[in-house]
Amino acid sequence: MPSVASGMIALTGIVFTLAFVMVQFSAIALGRRTFDAGCAADHQGARRLVFPTTDWEDYLTLAFDAIRQYGNGSIQVMRRLRSALIGLEDSVTESDRKETVRGYLEHLDRVVGQSRFVSEQQAC
Repeated sequence: MPSVASGMIALTGIVFTLAFVMVQFSAIALGRRTFDAGCAADHQGARRLVFPTTDWEDYLTLAFDAIRQYGNGSIQVMRRLRSALIGLEDSVTESDRKETVRGYLEHLDRVVGQSRFVSEQQAC
């Protein structure tokens, strides 16, 4: 008979997987979107207001940093995150956005390279 704890672990895994899929699809949708320029003009076209906006790198950080930090103790989470980023890189069309995703992948690889996973594999 399964214990309550094992049921909670399974439920947590399901919830995490669903949340991760939602983040992944949202990032793909944002990757295809044109972002606001951060300025407003009057009826004659003269720029009247300049304001900060969220750019692609901000959205990428928002979508994946919490997952990376939360899952840094799980090689499965890191693999899933890497797979999602590779899929995202394939789905975006603008070269600067692809470069940003590549940079995030390199950062993820450095984090995993410095983790206990690498030292455990080398010990075997």
